[in-house]
Amino acid sequence: RTTMPKSVDLAVTLDPTVTMFANATQVQQVVTNLIVNAAQAIGTGAGRITVTLDEVPGGEAPPTVPGTPAGRYARLTVSDTGRGIAAEVLPRIFDP
Repeated sequence: RTTMPKSVDLAVTLDPTVTMFANATQVQQVVTNLIVNAAQAIGTGAGRITVTLDEVPGGEAPPTVPGTPAGRYARLTVSDTGRGIAAEVLPRIFDP
């Protein structure tokens, strides 16, 4: 919260039944970076950032990760009300 403008609302929904086995410091760094990026995407006006932790429904493998076996998976989502990424920039979002 301390890294965001006061005009940006932060909504956090964490499913208490979901357990993540991960390095806490690395997860905190990733989530902090995503929130900072989301706040920058919103800009100086009012906006909202939503952070959600829930379980992938149905016990199936995440569809975005081919070859992953079925099982229980946690899903961490960070979304914002910013303008979004311009269509011409999308193909390069993972370029260094």
